[in-house]
Amino acid sequence: MKVAEGGKMQIDHKKVNILKSFFGVKLRGNETWDELLQIEEDNKERIKKDQENIKMKDAETRRYFKCR
Repeated sequence: MKVAEGGKMQIDHKKVNILKSFFGVKLRGNETWDELLQIEEDNKERIKKDQENIKMKDAETRRYFKCR
């Protein structure tokens, strides 16, 4: 996969066809382009939520140790 202008990913469909999974999702082998784009979008959302949770936990940890 390559990052194109604007930060959007370009999916190399030929390479995806030989993969057993795509962004951690097991593939059937006959996914449509829209399904692959949905998997990519879901992955980006999951990463964003994970980063938000990490920031929240970091802030909690800083507050805890700042009080001591």
